[in-house]
Amino acid sequence: MFRRLAQQESAPQISGGSSVFPTMRLSHLRVQNGQMTSPIATASALGLYLYGGAEPGADLFARFARLTESLFARLGIAPTYLGLGGDGYPEGFVRYGGRAHKKALAREFDGVLSVSVAANPVGSDEPTFDSFALASLSYTPSVGELLLSLEVNEAWLPFDGEAYAETMGAYITLAPWSFGFGFADASNRQPGFHILSLDPGDLPPDERTRLLTWYAVAPEVRVRKLRDVYALNLLGAGQLGEATRDGGPLRSLITSMGAGDIQPTAGTSLMSWRVPTTSREAVRRQMAEAGAIAGL
Repeated sequence: MFRRLAQQESAPQISGGSSVFPTMRLSHLRVQNGQMTSPIATASALGLYLYGGAEPGADLFARFARLTESLFARLGIAPTYLGLGGDGYPEGFVRYGGRAHKKALAREFDGVLSVSVAANPVGSDEPTFDSFALASLSYTPSVGELLLSLEVNEAWLPFDGEAYAETMGAYITLAPWSFGFGFADASNRQPGFHILSLDPGDLPPDERTRLLTWYAVAPEVRVRKLRDVYALNLLGAGQLGEATRDGGPLRSLITSMGAGDIQPTAGTSLMSWRVPTTSREAVRRQMAEAGAIAGL
């Protein structure tokens, strides 16, 4: 599985340039209602973050694994690989349903600090490079960060579709998340890497600067400031109540800008703020000027 650091001077890089999550091979096809569906060039992504919570027990990782298998099944996706992080578990990915997987089930995920479930095209044995669906849950004790990441090709999970909302709603029930966000992007831009705070090595200068800036921000600040402005922003009370440079809370700034409505999110205290693509850059600039984005 991938190495990710929560805070450091330079972002961890993945070797191999932009080929880590390439546009998926057309050899993997799904049959639904008699129609053949193939992967497309974009993927939906979801990131959920919790800081300052209690250290998660094995039960949380077991529930995540079961939930992911169920959600993938609803989308017509069959998991092919499993990644487990923790003492006594093999490094990297193993076959889903294989010996290491059965061992984790027998141990009820005792000692696990991260779980990743991947689905690969038929004939592929490279989950790191070829997965068209990847969900992970990890805990980093040094900063007290619990992070859920999801990336699924939009042929299976359209970002603006009902299935995305249902999938997000299911994952939200796992923990009292501090904040989160969702978006869709080109598959070859590795949207899952952004959630995991990984640098694939070919980021544009402005995006790399924002990534490095995020690294320098302490967890206690992350729960009060925005990382960026996304298509879907899941805002916590700490963020909505944080004072901006005009003296008012972020909630009031969003309302006064007319930059989309803030709506309750079922199953969580997080509030949903959707920002249209056409206005996102302008909203980002305004948020940066107001001091609402971390490090700016």
